[in-house]
Formats: sequence, C-alpha cells, structure tokens
Amino acid sequence: MAQPPLKLNTHASVIKQCYSLIPYGFVAGGYANYCTAKWAHNQTPNDIDFFFKTKGEYEEMEGLLLASNLPERFRTDNGIKFTPPILDPQHPFYGLPPINLISKVRGSIEGCVRGFDLSVSQVSIGRDMKIGCTEEYRKTLSTFHITLNNNPTNYGLNTFHRISKYYLRGYFTPVEEIEKLLAWIRGIGEEELGKMIKERSGMEISFD
Repeated sequence: MAQPPLKLNTHASVIKQCYSLIPYGFVAGGYANYCTAKWAHNQTPNDIDFFFKTKGEYEEMEGLLLASNLPERFRTDNGIKFTPPILDPQHPFYGLPPINLISKVRGSIEGCVRGFDLSVSQVSIGRDMKIGCTEEYRKTLSTFHITLNNNPTNYGLNTFHRISKYYLRGYFTPVEEIEKLLAWIRGIGEEELGKMIKERSGMEISFD
C-alpha cells in the first residue's frame, strides 16, 4: 500500500525565512525531520544544517554571512556555526536558530540525503519547499524505528550521539541495527578508533 505524501508542518516557516536570507544551500537532516514529523517532538533541534552542492556555494555563503555581521560561534573542519543575535530585533536573522554551514560538499540533494547514517535523518526540504526523502525515512516516520545506512563508510562516532538524541524524541533503534555500528567499530581497529577519538575530543586513548 502506497504511503500518503509527506507534508510540512508549521515549523517549516523557519526554513522558508532562512531561504529568504540565505541564497545558497539546502536544509537536510534533523531540522527537516522536525518539519515533516506529524507529532510534536519532546525537543526542538538546536540548529539548522545547511548543505551545499559545490565548494563555491559554501565559500560564497560563508562570506555573505560574515559580511552581514552574523556572530560566528565557532568553526571546525566540518563547517561554521553562526548564532543569530538575541538582543537586536532589527537584525534580519533575529529570532532564528543557530545556522550551521556544512563544509563537506554533497554534489546533490539526493546524494546528501542517501549518505546520512540514520534513516531518521534521510530527508531534505529544497529551496522550493518540496520534501525529498528515502523510503527508509518514510518507514521510520510510521514505525518510530531507526535503521542504519547499509554503507558503513557513512558511520562515525557521532552516530552514537544521534541515536541517543533521537531516542529522546521518541525513536527506537533495534538491537540488530546497533550491531551494525558495533561491527563497524570492531572492523576499524583500535588504532584508527583511537585517532578518531583524539580528533573529536583531544583525548589520548590506550587499549592496552
């Protein structure tokens, strides 16, 4: 039986406002899930992730936001977080959530969505405000069960964090899916895992 088409909820007005101010990029992942879920979440996403098809778009958008005097909260190898002012009602970004510019170029919206590690994240809202998602995402919305991407190269240490985050929002990850992540960890080896932990937290880990 075909599932009914997804619809945007009232939270999507925030994305529409962002698009009026941000001429490049598209929204996908957590905030897009927030805007297409039929039920009220227990937690509102902390920020909005903007992805880009080309490096040029990313760099152009970085320059525009810096020129708009939007406060830069921090930057990493993964991108830049901007925090709209909360005390300046005249600023065009006033009242919006923090905005993340993701530096990893995705090539296309479809490629971006299919590359996400969790099914619950595999959704986008285009600049035309149309929804794009995988079949796994539709199943997750109807069952509340999260599945992991079958390509382990899309996993990372953040996958654990995202699973716990969505658990607080009412989603459940079956044991067999957690096993995929554990198998990935066993497969990458202790040395590589130690490097990943150090890059993320600065902590030196010994497995001796």
